[in-house]
Amino acid sequence: QIEQELTASRELLDTIIESIPNPIFFKNADGVYVNCNRAFSEFLGFPRERIIGSTVHAVAPSELAEVYHRADQELMAQR
Repeated sequence: QIEQELTASRELLDTIIESIPNPIFFKNADGVYVNCNRAFSEFLGFPRERIIGSTVHAVAPSELAEVYHRADQELMAQR
């Protein structure tokens, strides 16, 4: 029962995130993309499969990647 409820909740969350027209992504503490919605994939111009498991350095121009990377580090330092 609990497992079914968790699965249903996860599916609902995935549906909501996917339907949001704004780019959304999730990274782990190492700065690796864990998930993203279609809008983010379209914004970057890469398929989701290429984004997930990579870092900003693999999907953004180097000058922007470094800015984003520093911002991520500052955010993670604040927790």
